[in-house]
Amino acid sequence: MRVTALLAAGLIAAAGLAAHAGEAEPAADRATLLRQGIELHDAGSFKAAIETYQKILDSNPRDSAALYEIGNSYLSLGDFRNCEAFARRSIDIQPTAYGYSLAASCQEENGDVPGALATFAKSIELYPGDVMLNFNYAVTLARQDRGAEAKQHLRTAIKAEPRYSSPYLTYAGVLSGEQNEVAALYMWLRFLMLEPGSQRSREVAHYVTQTLTPAPDANSNDKQITIHLPPERAPSDEFPTDPMYYAVLQQLLVAGGAKAGSKNEKETPADRLVSHGLLMLAMMEKKSDTDDGRDRQTFVWQNAVVPLMGLDDGGLRTPFLYYIAALSGIDGAGAWLDAHPKEFDALKQRLSKHD
Repeated sequence: MRVTALLAAGLIAAAGLAAHAGEAEPAADRATLLRQGIELHDAGSFKAAIETYQKILDSNPRDSAALYEIGNSYLSLGDFRNCEAFARRSIDIQPTAYGYSLAASCQEENGDVPGALATFAKSIELYPGDVMLNFNYAVTLARQDRGAEAKQHLRTAIKAEPRYSSPYLTYAGVLSGEQNEVAALYMWLRFLMLEPGSQRSREVAHYVTQTLTPAPDANSNDKQITIHLPPERAPSDEFPTDPMYYAVLQQLLVAGGAKAGSKNEKETPADRLVSHGLLMLAMMEKKSDTDDGRDRQTFVWQNAVVPLMGLDDGGLRTPFLYYIAALSGIDGAGAWLDAHPKEFDALKQRLSKHD
């Protein structure tokens, strides 16, 4: 479900907007019912939530917020026809960005992709800077392999709300589909800084460790990271701007990994992962310090690399990578975190601020 109760507080605060034709229920009772319905929805009791919202409509059939929330609950039930119908009723009474977004999402889920895209396009003209609308539109575009357009709307969402984690995840997925693994890695890392403890974070940690975990080299006993070169027609405005640097990076990672492995036979898989990660990130940032400055102007650099570099201010990049390794279940990660409680506590405090 992409349109969620994140909007709940705003809907409750905007209670007065829903009182149109008909006798409205007393404000306190209406607000209580709306809050109860949202709580039921968040608990997974979608049918009970709909019944609760219906009590509001019994007093005022034109309550746009209640109509929207019923549509949202129908979305969670997989009843996309009713979802769109209630979203449309809400929009007819009180047009909102989230109402259009819900209607378009239900259209897409019901198989009407052209209709969903048309609804999104119309609503973006009305609400060009809305975060959730741009994010949901981008998700639909990405599903249709329209990555360049999706990234435009994701950029709008991220610029408007830099601490909202979901757009970074979708952006990383588009970059990964373009085979720009380094840029995707940074966006995944930024997502993990903003959302470190969810189920999604475990899945993203797996993507990160897949990118960083050394794989056997068929030509030697050493291990190396495999970084794929972007295709020739990859977008030139994404970090890194010089795709051929991947080849140089690959050689450095192989040499660095072999050197580190020869020094410490007791190195754990987590140690190797973190060592490779630190080396790769350092080399990408060093490269950007010595080039013509194009990388530092890219969207990925400004919105993902810069915050990640900020972890170095407190020496937190290493525990951050060990934490990611622990989320992925890499051997040795938990032991390292247990042995470094001060660093781990400092990391948790830093991430809790959503910097």
